[in-house]
Parts: sequence; C-alpha cells; structure tokens
Amino acid sequence: MVVKVRSLEEDDIDGICSLWEQFAAMREEMTELPILNEDAADYFFGYATGLLQRKDTLTLVAQDEESGELVGYMVAQKQRRPPIYAHTRVAYLSDAYVADSHRKQGILARFVEELHAWCKRESITAIDVQIFEGNNIAQDVYRKLGFNDYRIVFRREVAA
Repeated sequence: MVVKVRSLEEDDIDGICSLWEQFAAMREEMTELPILNEDAADYFFGYATGLLQRKDTLTLVAQDEESGELVGYMVAQKQRRPPIYAHTRVAYLSDAYVADSHRKQGILARFVEELHAWCKRESITAIDVQIFEGNNIAQDVYRKLGFNDYRIVFRREVAA
C-alpha cells in the first residue's frame, strides 16, 4: 500500500471529519469520564474548515494512493510559553490518528518527521503531545519516535 502524506486541502474536510469520529470513539472507550459534548462532530467540522486558513497550525493528511481514501491526519499548533521556560516556542500536537487498516506502516512516524521539519523552519524548539492514561500503545509508539515522559495532567471535574 502506498500512502502519501501531504497538507490538508479543502476536499479533505469530510475525510478528516470521518477519521476524527473514529478517533473520538476510540478515546471515549479509554476513559470513564465523559470527554465530548453531543455536538462535538458539528464543532469539529467547523474547526477543520478553519484549519485551511490558519498560519499557526500544521495540518497533514495521509492518503491511500490506490483508493484515494484518507487514512490518517495530524494537527499541531504553535504555542508560546512564558520566558521562564527553556522552551518558549512549542508545537502542541493536538490530534494524530491513523485508521486501523493502515497502522504499523510508519504513517505516524512520517507525520512526526514532517512536524519536526516544520518546527525547525518555524524556530520551534519542542513538541508536546498528551495521551490518555490508558492508551499504552500510543505511549509506547511516541516513546519510540523520540518523545519522553514530561508531565502528568490531572483533572478534577467541578459539578455545576
């Protein structure tokens, strides 16, 4: 299978929305806490459309060249940190998903390589990614891609 990694285009919006729904379902299964609102898919459609114009964001897709189908996507945004930190220009890798049918083919590694090159061009010195606690497979994959355990995010919900 030949997969092409490229920048998001307008015709890709429905495809990444479909992939996002798979990603969202996977995340919901990994935690007991509610994650998404009922209208999350509608919101994501608007968000994905907006990604086309954003200059502070790198959005990539992976397309199976035989079928033309999108089989993965990645979104990373530039973030600024206060000058008290060693890394003040950081990329936050908010989404990275590859369809089950195309996993273990190096697509995530290709996304990360493209992200790394973008960071160098943009003078970004670190990449952050958050992974759900129960997603041990993703944690292992990111470690193999050169990411290190950095911080733990705790959450306490506040009842209305």
